[in-house]
Amino acid sequence: MLKLIENTMHFVEDLSKSVVKKSKSWGDLYIEECLNSRDVDPFDSEWVKTDKEIQKLISIEKNVANRISKLENSVFISIIKNTGSSDLAGYISEDFELIAQGLMSAYSSEFFFSIINTYIKGKIPDNSMEIIKLNPTMLY
Repeated sequence: MLKLIENTMHFVEDLSKSVVKKSKSWGDLYIEECLNSRDVDPFDSEWVKTDKEIQKLISIEKNVANRISKLENSVFISIIKNTGSSDLAGYISEDFELIAQGLMSAYSSEFFFSIINTYIKGKIPDNSMEIIKLNPTMLY
């Protein structure tokens, strides 16, 4: 189990580094459009629903929770430095907390994996993101 936790955290940390690097190229218009899109449904309500579902499942050790918290803080600071947007930094850092906690909890939903996939593509998750259709036989 320890190896799984370590591998999951490495994945999330590597993905966050990639996103932070990519954020340097996001223009003000793109950022503003994404922020506006995230504040409306269905994205907003799906994000809140996903977070609530993960919070019901989450059971992680204190050292892992601390590592996730440090990652969230690091992402927040780096995104502000790169974009000047504290709103964007807040959203993205919370997304990475959601991703880490969700993966640690073996959580799965189309919306959740679509957030991860959007970041892998170097984009900001919002209402325009492609929703991945899951095949239930492929989950965990």
